[in-house]
Amino acid sequence: MNERVRASLNPLTRSGEQKVAGMARPVFYRISKCTDGRFDIDIVRADDDSLSRRGLKNLAEVYAALDDLRALMAVCGATIKQAPEQDGDTALTA
Repeated sequence: MNERVRASLNPLTRSGEQKVAGMARPVFYRISKCTDGRFDIDIVRADDDSLSRRGLKNLAEVYAALDDLRALMAVCGATIKQAPEQDGDTALTA
């Protein structure tokens, strides 16, 4: 993601140096493979707010989506980490 796009995504920071208050909490993700061969990304913030990206066709799309998320979170000053596996997970590593 280039600097111009990154700057347009977060107008609350100046030159990427000032962090938005309260936004620097870690974000966790989990990649799972669906029965139809597609992939899902589940994203959970530290405050238990969650969102998902469903139906990605292949791992290349998964990695591209995670790269975009990492760039966006870096602008906010937050880190992104893979969530620990839970019992029964078929999670993949990015």
